[in-house]
Amino acid sequence: EFAFMRALHDHAFRTPVAVDCNRHVVLMTAAPGIPLTQSQELAEPYDALREALAVVARLARHGLVHCDLNEFNLIVNDDEQLAKSRSPRLTVIDFPQMVSTSHPNARMLFERDVQS
Repeated sequence: EFAFMRALHDHAFRTPVAVDCNRHVVLMTAAPGIPLTQSQELAEPYDALREALAVVARLARHGLVHCDLNEFNLIVNDDEQLAKSRSPRLTVIDFPQMVSTSHPNARMLFERDVQS
């Protein structure tokens, strides 16, 4: 997970910054916002959906499938200025299940991410 987070952040994906790791623990910066599951209402829910699908597609273009992309692993920025601009900003978290697009089950995992 640490290596994926570092690589994704280096390629300008919105992820927390991985600082250090020790065995099964990753120290990272706090993600701005709240988990999508805790969001009561989005000003523009379709913008958030488009942004989530864009993340899935961008990961695939980089040869990766998240494998667990859902409302628990998307942090929606609750910044007042972003809310006024009607531009949800999603931060993606939780990468231990990530696989290559060449993985035998990549298509099924990709479709599951899209449907989530």
